[in-house]
Amino acid sequence: MTDVTTVIVRIEHVRAELLCVTMTRVWCRDRGLDFAAFLENGIPADELEAMDDWFAKRVAARARREAVNGRG
Repeated sequence: MTDVTTVIVRIEHVRAELLCVTMTRVWCRDRGLDFAAFLENGIPADELEAMDDWFAKRVAARARREAVNGRG
């Protein structure tokens, strides 16, 4: 059986990685992402992992680790 649970990256994952929330707003803008929607709903980890971007991969990895450990 395949696990179809979608891991969602939230602003808490950005903070947990000690990354700047203000710069996250700029990062979203520069990539055409809606920062307000990110704050409200998060972004699926697989969408971020598809980007060639260290920030996206880092916060997606944090979200996945927390999901595996029962905190995500």
